[in-house]
Amino acid sequence: MFSPSAPAVEWQRLHSARHPAVLPPAQDVLRELDDDGLLDFEVLSVKALIAWLSTRGYWPEDMPLSDRRADLGLTAICSSEPTGDGKVAASPEDGSGLQLL
Repeated sequence: MFSPSAPAVEWQRLHSARHPAVLPPAQDVLRELDDDGLLDFEVLSVKALIAWLSTRGYWPEDMPLSDRRADLGLTAICSSEPTGDGKVAASPEDGSGLQLL
């Protein structure tokens, strides 16, 4: 499982976006992705997902279309925060915001 939202949340905390991202419930997002045919034939890349989120207004207006910490002007860190289920969320060394669980 991964969470692409961690860098977005941090970026929004550091920047006052004119239109902050507000995601609908996960089931609604999945339904919209499915309705658009984006889940039919191939794995949806993070880049494609971010572009889709942006076109739907679910991505902060002023935020770069990236989940990579360096692209967002965030310092590269390796998180060791507990996830609540006994696992530790670790950010990859490549600086992307994906957290592997």
